This record gives sequence, structure tokens and C-alpha cells, in this order.
Amino acid sequence: MNTCKIVAYGVNGSGLGHLTRLCSILRWLKRYLYLLGIKPQIYLLTSSEGIQLATQEGIATFKIPSKTVAQLGKLVKEDYLRLARQWIWHSIGLINPDLLIVDTFPCGTFGELYQILDSVAKKVLILRSVKPEFAEEAEIYNFLPYYNRIIIPKESELPPVEFTDEIKDRLDIVGPIFLREREELLLRSEARKILGIPEGKQAVWLSAGGGGDSQAEYLLNRLAKQLENYQHLHLVIGAGILYRGTPIRGGNITWLNDPLAVNLFPGIDWAISAAGFNSYYELLHVGVPTAFYSQSKTADDQQKRLDTAVRVGAALALDDIDDLVLQMKDDQKREELSQRAKNFVPRNYAKDTAKIVTHLLAPKLFLEEVDELLTIDFCQAVEKTGLDWELVHQGLSMLEDSEMKATVFYKLIERMPQGQINTGWDWWLLWSKRWKLEAHDYQIVCEAFREWLPLLLSFNDDNGVRSFLRLLPLSIDRTFVTSVSQFLETLLDKHESLWRGLSVFHRYWNQTDANLSMSLQLSIKEIKTA
Repeated sequence: MNTCKIVAYGVNGSGLGHLTRLCSILRWLKRYLYLLGIKPQIYLLTSSEGIQLATQEGIATFKIPSKTVAQLGKLVKEDYLRLARQWIWHSIGLINPDLLIVDTFPCGTFGELYQILDSVAKKVLILRSVKPEFAEEAEIYNFLPYYNRIIIPKESELPPVEFTDEIKDRLDIVGPIFLREREELLLRSEARKILGIPEGKQAVWLSAGGGGDSQAEYLLNRLAKQLENYQHLHLVIGAGILYRGTPIRGGNITWLNDPLAVNLFPGIDWAISAAGFNSYYELLHVGVPTAFYSQSKTADDQQKRLDTAVRVGAALALDDIDDLVLQMKDDQKREELSQRAKNFVPRNYAKDTAKIVTHLLAPKLFLEEVDELLTIDFCQAVEKTGLDWELVHQGLSMLEDSEMKATVFYKLIERMPQGQINTGWDWWLLWSKRWKLEAHDYQIVCEAFREWLPLLLSFNDDNGVRSFLRLLPLSIDRTFVTSVSQFLETLLDKHESLWRGLSVFHRYWNQTDANLSMSLQLSIKEIKTA
């Protein structure tokens, strides 16, 4: 398996947008590359204080203090900037990546990428919309020619700039990118149980985005105070992993700062939230009826985002709390908002973006084949079993097309007990490597292994099973499959080991001119009468 080194770089201060988008893309990128037979080595360089998110996604993260923390620590600005630049230059120089992925700021926020852009062969920029005045000041559009692909997660409109023909040829317009698809989230009943929502209560999500905003503590306390006297409500305060204030506790309050809180959104009845990129798109995509408010940000125009959702009827603007509570008591109103929100944000484009990035590293023909296999159901099945993606690739690489791969995968894992998935898959890898499976014979080979698997697992003898699988011939039919099953069942019934069975089988095999079925039947007879 070839190796590909990837560096993703995202700066963050009081929010989590850059880090979240990168983690969302990298999550899908890993899946694509492994199934293409490419082993990704991913390094995430960031100044975000929310690296728990990357850790939960299994991404190795290296960080420097954010500008916000540098200011809190009273670091001399010039010293911090000089150190940060040197850290970025040396880190990327030492890693020597095959691919660099940068979010929003093509040259960094203080020119820290300028010196190294020429040193990386393949570069991708995720160009999220920012305020025009900030884009001009940061000279964002001047550095676009350095990038091989420029991917715009389009919101209500494209960046207000005329791109040259050279840049247009490198542009890919997608939609919003965030962490999870609807199909991946918990069921409502499971989410409410985890959140501790009492029966008959409305669960209200209160959020100030990632939690790093200077007004987050004040806003969350104010909202909680305004809602605490409504007895039909249970408040779920999504503080965000950047929150540094005092937690808010109470009998009708669940305090939460889980970086993957979106998994629990199906358990929420309605929400009040800042209109930051992540919060906004996650809540609308899941269909949580929401009243948004805007925070003042240097680059992000939350008010514009809020106005767009209100204009299309997908959300409300936070105004009078009492009136909002009254509106949200109406089941029909909430259902209407929910449906319009889902229609407004019908898709997550993290997978689409990862596919564009993968195309820089792999032939399009192979990529299309993998894309057919890489459904949400398939990904969930792999990750719920705990299988390593590299092993999945190896175990399916002998099969010809995506439909065949998916069929074999689902048939195998449904026969493997949860605690023995890796053992069973490893045996399948050993078994399948002995074959060059084609459409006409993969069915019998797969069905044979499926039939024998529960019996083989019952022996609890890894070395014995491996020896047994290596012994089996490269030409099998239904009669032989049945004979092997009877042989294994007889050993288990008589409490004999695989090694004992193999010893008897070898003896008869040598005496019957390699007539396998006859050898097995004679072995079964001897073991039964022993």
C-alpha cells in the first residue's frame, strides 16, 4: 500500500469553523484513500484551542497557541508572530507533504504560509466566504494562483470577486461543509436519554457557537435566566469546547461541551443559537427549529447568514423570548420550521469536497469505483465494527466491482460476533488472498467462508484455523463445502481440536489420492467412532 503525506492547516481564534471543516473533509479523505490502496499520513497543524474535536476523529494534531490565548498570556505580539511563522515553516519542511489543505486564508492570517507555498507540489484551498473588507485587507484573492484546486463551500452567494480565467479553471463550487450527515445521528429516543430529558418536556438547545466568544458566558446565562421559569422546558446548554466561563447548573439544565454534540441534535425540540458557520448549518441540516442571533466577528458575517435563513422561512431571528416560547409550543409551527430548514440545507458537502481532493492523488477511474462503494451505510458499518480501513481494503481488493465488494462485506460482517470481527476479517483476508475472485466463482468462495466462519470461531484457535484455511484447495464446489461443514461440526460435537481433525484428515488424504470429499467423510467417520 502506497503512503501519502497530507498536511491540513487551519487557524482559529474564538470559533471552530476552520478546524471543523478540515476534520469533516479529512474524515472522508481517509476513507477514499484507504479504499484506493493509499495509506494517508495526516498531520493537522492548527492554532485552534478545540483540538479535542480532531482527537475524537482520530486525526493527529500539532498546535501553537491561538492569537486569543497569546493575548491572554500577554505574549509580545512580534515574538509570537515570529515563533508561529518559524513553527509553520519548519513543520511543513520536516513533514514534506504530498498535499497541503488550507482553510479560508491562502497565506495564513499573518503571512505565515507565504514562504512555503512553492515547496508543496499539490495544494488545495477551502475558500469560505468572508466579509469583503476583510478579504481585501488580508489580500486573500491575491494568493489564489498558488493553489491547484480552490473549493468554495457556497452559502447564499459566491464571494464578491471576479475570478480570472486561470482561477476559474481551478474552482469547484460545493455547498456547506460540516461534521455529520443526518443518517449518522442518534435516534431521538437515544439522544434524549443521553441528554437526560424528562418525559413530556421540550428540550431547548442554547448555544453561543464554539464557546470562545468573549460574550459567550454572559449570553448563555442571560438566556438560561429568561427561560428558567418555563416548567415545560428542559435547557440543554451547548457551551462549546472553547468555553472558559463558569458552567451553568440546575434541575432543568443539561450542561454539555461535547465536540460532537451534533450527534444529539435529534433529541432537541428547538434551539436558540449564534449564527456561526457550524452551528447554523448543523442545526438547519438536522431540522432543529431555531431562532438565531448574530455575533460580531472579524471575518464572518453572521448577520447576513441569519437574514438569509429568515428570508426563506428556514429559521427565526431571536427577538422576544416570551413570544418565541409561545411560538415553539405550537407543534405545527415547529414541524414547518423543521421541514423548511431541512430543505434549505439538504446536504453536507464534506464527501464531495474530499472526492475533489482525492482526485489530485488518484486516477479518476478508480475513484469513481470507490465512490460507488463508499456510502454512508458502508462507512457506518465499517466504523461500528471497529475494522481498520486498511484491512477492509485488503479484504475486498480481490473482488472485481463495487457491488460485489459491498455484497461480500455485508454478508461477512453479519456472521461475525462483535468481539471477533477483527479475527474473522483477518481469516477472510488469508482465505481470499489465495483466490483471484471473479464474478463466476466469488459467490461459492464467499458462501463457503460464511458457512464455516461460526464453526471456526467456536474452536478459539487462531493458529489452527489459519492452518486449516491454508490446507483447503483452490477448487471447491457445493458438495465440498457441505463436507467441510460436517467435518467441523463433528470435531466440535466430539470436543476434538482442529489439530486432531487435521491430523486425521491428512492421513486419509494421503491414502485416497487426494479425493478431498472422500477424505473428509472417512475422517468424520473415524472421529465419530473414536
